[in-house]
Order: sequence, then C-alpha cells, then structure tokens
Amino acid sequence: MPHVYDSTSGDANSTSVVLNAPVGLKLTRTFQPYASIERFLRDDKLMGFVINPGLVPLVKAISLAVRGRQLLVTRMVAARDGDQGVVAHVDGFGVRLLMYRDEDSKDTHIVWEGLYGVA
Repeated sequence: MPHVYDSTSGDANSTSVVLNAPVGLKLTRTFQPYASIERFLRDDKLMGFVINPGLVPLVKAISLAVRGRQLLVTRMVAARDGDQGVVAHVDGFGVRLLMYRDEDSKDTHIVWEGLYGVA
C-alpha cells in the first residue's frame, strides 16, 4: 500500500490533500503513567514495558484502518499549548512521543500519538 507522509503539522480532524483529493485524518493516543520508570530503563525491559504498550495500539489502529483501502496518509502531530516535558517525533510516520513528570503524583507520563488517514 502506498504511504504518503505530510510533514506539515496537523492535529485531530485535520485534512491532507493527496493527489488532489482531501484525506481526513484521525488522532490516536495512548497514555502510560509510571510510578518509577527507572526500573524499566534497562535494555531487557524497555521494549516490553515502555515501548510496546504505547506503540502497539497505534500500529493496531492503523492496521485495522487500512484494510481494503488504497492509500495511507500520515502527518506530523502539531505541538499544543499544554505540552510539557520532552517531545520526539518518529520521522516519516506521523508519530509523536511525549514524556513528562507529574509533580502532583510524582509519576512519569508517556504519551504516544499517531495522526493518520486512509483513502
């Protein structure tokens, strides 16, 4: 399936124009709080306890959406006013990762976001 990446910033319910046709985009988010994230930062635990629980639901949502479709469009997720902590983008895939510390609960929060549409 062809994949088009739109490097301009967008958010939920935005539209990308591909081959002169508008493609509506959907934002999918996963959220994980960790009371003590340091215990998962070893190589043997990082994938299973930090990366997979956030990334797998995004991949599953996109995989289900593309069934029977002809084109996948992803777009860079735009920054928001309430963003805090550090932000990273998975270049070329419309995936954004936020990580911040909640001072009230003392938890580290990890938020995965994917912005995509199909045609």
